Amino acid sequence: MSTAVITKQRTPVRPARILLHTFLTVTALAWLAPLLWAVFAALRPYSETSNRGYVSWPHKLSLDNFTNAFQQSDMLHYFGNTLIIAVPAVLITLLLSSMVAFYVSRFDFRLNVFLLLVFT
Repeated sequence: MSTAVITKQRTPVRPARILLHTFLTVTALAWLAPLLWAVFAALRPYSETSNRGYVSWPHKLSLDNFTNAFQQSDMLHYFGNTLIIAVPAVLITLLLSSMVAFYVSRFDFRLNVFLLLVFT
């Protein structure tokens, strides 16, 4: 038996690959920046934001804004309304779509591909 080690040669990194990764990184940061800013603003106390402005480092972060939102509004009632509407709608859609998909996948007729694309 031979104990030769096979080494795989690495392909050189092309400038196009570096540009692609740079572009993707910048794009991802551009998409994430507003989300992070919203989370940052939601965790800051309003008094600190009004005194020091939006672009300043906070002294403390808290969940008080979220507790105030739940206490001052009837948020649980609204979540309940959403569940009453959304759950049956999703279940009915799943039921009808699965029946159409089964029929379209088993039988051959003129519009089966179109119906399969529409309902699945």
